[in-house]
Amino acid sequence: MCGTDFFCNYAEIRAMKCKTQKAKFYIHIITYAFLWFFVPFAANGETLKELEAKARAGDLEAQYQLAILLEKGEGQKDTRRTLFLLHKAAQKGHSESGKKLLSLIEEIKVKAGNQDADSEYLLGYILLCGRGLDKNEKSGFEYLLKSAEKGNSEAQYFVGQILLRIGEYGSSIKDIPKNEKLGFEWLLKCAEKGNSKAQYYAGQILLGTKHLGALGSSTKEIPKNAASAIEWLRKSANSGDTLAMEALFKEYMDGENTIENNKEAFKLAKSAAEKGDARAAMSVGAMYYLGAGVNHDLKEALRYWHRSAELGYQKAKVFLGATYNPENWEGMRPSFYGWSSSYLEAGYMLSRLNIGVKNSQEAVKWLKEASKKFYDTGWEDDCENALGNAYFNGEGVEQDFNEAIKWWKKAAIERPNGVGNLDALYHLGMTYKNGYGVERNMDTAIGYFELSPYKSAFELLEIYNQQIKDPRALLEKTKAVEIDDGIIWEFLEKKSPKFTESREEGYTLEEVFDHLTKTNRSIDDISRSVAKHALLIANSKYSQFGGLANTDSDAQKLAKVLNFLGFQVSILKNASKEEMLDALKDFEAKVRGTNAIAFFHYGGHGVQVEGKNYLIPADAEIPDERRVSTRAVDLDEVIAVLDSAKPKASVLVVDACRHNPLPATATRSATRGLAVVGRKPKNSVIIYAAEAGNEAFDGLFTPILAENLQEHSDKSLNQIMQKVRAEVFERSKGAQTPGEYNQLFEDLFFSKN
Repeated sequence: MCGTDFFCNYAEIRAMKCKTQKAKFYIHIITYAFLWFFVPFAANGETLKELEAKARAGDLEAQYQLAILLEKGEGQKDTRRTLFLLHKAAQKGHSESGKKLLSLIEEIKVKAGNQDADSEYLLGYILLCGRGLDKNEKSGFEYLLKSAEKGNSEAQYFVGQILLRIGEYGSSIKDIPKNEKLGFEWLLKCAEKGNSKAQYYAGQILLGTKHLGALGSSTKEIPKNAASAIEWLRKSANSGDTLAMEALFKEYMDGENTIENNKEAFKLAKSAAEKGDARAAMSVGAMYYLGAGVNHDLKEALRYWHRSAELGYQKAKVFLGATYNPENWEGMRPSFYGWSSSYLEAGYMLSRLNIGVKNSQEAVKWLKEASKKFYDTGWEDDCENALGNAYFNGEGVEQDFNEAIKWWKKAAIERPNGVGNLDALYHLGMTYKNGYGVERNMDTAIGYFELSPYKSAFELLEIYNQQIKDPRALLEKTKAVEIDDGIIWEFLEKKSPKFTESREEGYTLEEVFDHLTKTNRSIDDISRSVAKHALLIANSKYSQFGGLANTDSDAQKLAKVLNFLGFQVSILKNASKEEMLDALKDFEAKVRGTNAIAFFHYGGHGVQVEGKNYLIPADAEIPDERRVSTRAVDLDEVIAVLDSAKPKASVLVVDACRHNPLPATATRSATRGLAVVGRKPKNSVIIYAAEAGNEAFDGLFTPILAENLQEHSDKSLNQIMQKVRAEVFERSKGAQTPGEYNQLFEDLFFSKN
């Protein structure tokens, strides 16, 4: 127990035992007296801790007052830091600091002239660094050498750094010849006196480390000695040096992979983390997660990752933002950061640290923190893009297209170095193409797409395909914006297997496009021969719930139109859960791995429970919401079928956004309609009869959809849905608007073969 702790505990005990006000009064007097003598104050009454904070923030008066306290030995005497602070404040125009600096230098010069070792060391430091006197490396080194020969450990440390060309001062020296052997001898003398920094460097040099803390290069003339190196590093680590702890950590983790070594590494990282080393805290979290040197503990892993972020480690903030909600993060996940260890990095690469604890609000919080500081992580634009995704999808924040656009623009075009995030450029293009939160503007969309031709290649190809009628001119345009040939082939092959055949037969792109021009055909003319499969499930006669008058006839109307458009249609009516799942399995087999369009339509009762959507079978007996998940079909399961089958494109339509049909109980949710879609298959569109959270009228949406599919069969699905939305809105007098979750890579046409 330190003196302060002893005194405070003693005072507290005495106060509890004293029964009179007089006794308590004396205790207060003693306490104030103790604080007066033992806690350092500046002339203006500020404590050392308060001055430290202000001095770091650039307060010149605080730097001056702190220098005075350090010179007097308040807290801990540190004349070298006193000189540094005075010089720093004087350079910024603080006159009192300048006067005090010159006065102190004169005192040091006098004492150094009298062969005082400490003063020789300080004068050497002043001349070496130019602190109040003109910089003179040779003269400064001579004074340091004199002091070192008299046994001053700090001077020995300086001389060792200079001759070895390592450390904060040694790596910048130019006028003193390098002498590794002599420098190492001085460093060892200092290390033997207990200097933890000298011990750390001695250990690193004996290990043959290539980069000594990024403050110098490897030594060539000092023989390696791993056993001695580890011993020096242990001594330094035992003194609390976190750099030595990190060096030992790496040796343990990347050496022989034993349980004991992992345990020792964990102890070192945890000790450094408790001392406030943010990078060490990051590694402790990874070790808890991977079960390296300690039992797997996700709760502790998260606690240490949070500690690292709260200590200001920007890369930890990026990591948390990406980890709490990977769905907002695109492309490459952030690399593992922390104390260097190939073992931990390999473990991270294998697991990708998918912690399984989704928290969208936490993700947004840390992404915003990480995006505040430019050039600190290299991931700021990815964080801003992820924030745009969060606002666009309503993940962890209220859905806001304008806010999404703001973050995407920061990531894409408001960069200090002018390099935009390609994902954000793509999203901006899609926003203007589809009119999300802004007026639809195809020219602006194309502008964004052309800034990221690799990411936006399919969008550009589809737009060019619609705008440029001559196939030869279309190919020239794609070449002009540098779209890769492989992507063009992929685009064509998605349009039709006939293009795959052309490629396999050895035709070039030029030959294919020339042939299209000569035969007066477009890419779309070839693609319209694509296979199309539809599964329609219509549940109208429920054993438990009220029947639906229009579901059967709606399905018949839609089936007739889809048949007209060339779809192979399967209809399932009033099905059980088992029958619905069997039909899905058969449907998946038909479209799996094909170039087909998959069209799924469900009409009947549906319900959302705890944010998940369920389609209710005709024979379902569901007494309350707790039984829904086992007795109804999870909409996510339908989506998963389409996602895994990977057809050319998927269309999923749900006309089930009616009132909650479950019996009224104390536990029944009051939530209306269906929930927002979570999982979305690639190149798909998911359509609700009514927007998420709203109810739909029976017999309104599906007939309007069928009518427009037939009447506008030459139009894209996106164009058809615009008309459907407008018509449903008008007929319902504003009470219903279809919801749409569009992930299509290109415009989709259902034109008749």
